[in-house]
Amino acid sequence: MARFLLLALTASLCSLALAGTPASAQINLDLNEEEMATFALAAMPAALRSVQARCRPVLDADAYMFAQSDTLTRRLTATSDRAFPGAARSIARIAARGNPAMGEIMAGMPPETLRPLLDEFVAGMVTQRVDPSRCDSIDRVLALLDPLPPENLARLAAIAMTEAQANPAAGTARGR
Repeated sequence: MARFLLLALTASLCSLALAGTPASAQINLDLNEEEMATFALAAMPAALRSVQARCRPVLDADAYMFAQSDTLTRRLTATSDRAFPGAARSIARIAARGNPAMGEIMAGMPPETLRPLLDEFVAGMVTQRVDPSRCDSIDRVLALLDPLPPENLARLAAIAMTEAQANPAAGTARGR
């Protein structure tokens, strides 16, 4: 449960897909910790919006993630915009693994074209994998860790996701 709670916060802001998901369904982005932190920073606003949309039917309107929505979004967007160029390089590298030509295309895309692709990718992961029964826990953890700067949240996400990739079975049988 502790592993889920840490991942719930960081993942609800960047990639909740890794939390409580069977190892066979986890996405391995194959990024080092620094790249993962940059990716997390860039992805946080889209992930937050997706978590909010997923949890809206099950949480009250006064839930932390809704009551603090404007403040959270402003803070996350500012750092996300600064991190996006680095995340774009990682996205192109990931794409090139499966298709070198696609990696070249993505590397040449302007940020205003590539950004919506990242946002949709993150939104899809979050929407598919956030269990609405865990929205209350996600909201409580978000409230506890919200005072941290976005860079710290991204670093926590990077550590958690790097560990999840290195130890895919950890947290699936235990930790929930």
